[in-house]
This record gives sequence, structure tokens and C-alpha cells, in this order.
Amino acid sequence: MDTIIRSYEENDFESVKKMLIDCFPEAAETLMETLNTKESFKLDKNKYIQLVAVVENVVVGYSIVSRNFDPILKRYNFWIDYVCVNQEYRRRGIAKKLLLEIEKIAIDEDVVLLQLTSSRFRTSARKLYSDIGYEIRESDIFRKVLK
Repeated sequence: MDTIIRSYEENDFESVKKMLIDCFPEAAETLMETLNTKESFKLDKNKYIQLVAVVENVVVGYSIVSRNFDPILKRYNFWIDYVCVNQEYRRRGIAKKLLLEIEKIAIDEDVVLLQLTSSRFRTSARKLYSDIGYEIRESDIFRKVLK
């Protein structure tokens, strides 16, 4: 099984939308509302990186990364917003390939830090992150939902 990692293209929309809804059921309602047209994924390529994993011409994985500039330290960091893999293709190294491609891009762009969050119940994902060198920080993320 050869997996190709490439940039997201407009014709990937339906596959990626379904995958996000399936991978993140806790946000499914919001995702269905916000991802209603192909325009939803037309993002500024200077600010975001969108990658897909393709196996036998089928989009089976997706990741989106935000480029964030730290004005104090004067450097860019990558925030990995989403990594998801079609349920039928999990445990085949696809998420790892997406993350390693993000890392290559980060190195090419002289990025210092990669960050992501993962819910405690996503044990397989957390193991993968740890296995490829991510460390759990001793901090908590606070948020305030306004709407």
C-alpha cells in the first residue's frame, strides 16, 4: 500500500469533509454547518498548510497546520490543528506520514516548534505523538467559549 502525501486540492473537499465529521463526532454539528461549500477550505497558503494522504487514488487522511508568528521570540511555530485518518485506513502509518511531512516542511521553513493538542481519550493518537518525539507539556490550555 503506497501512501502519497500531497497538498489539499479542491476536488478533495467531500472526502475531507466526511473524514473530519467522522473523526471528530463531538464537533460534527458545527463541522456540518461550517464546511458547507468548497470555499470552506480555500485558505491563505501563507498562513495554513493543508495536506492529504492518498492511497490508490482515495483520500484517506487530512491535516491542517497554522503558521503562527511569535512576535516576542521573532520566530514561526506550527500549530497542528487537525490530523485525521479514514477509519478504514487507521493503524497503517498514515497519520505518522502526515506528521513527518509536516515536520519536513517545518524544517525547510526554519520553524522551531510544532504543537498540537489531543484529548486524553485519543490514546492511539497520543501514543503516536509520543513515539515520534512529541512531549506532553506540563500546562493546561484554558479557553472561554463566547458563542
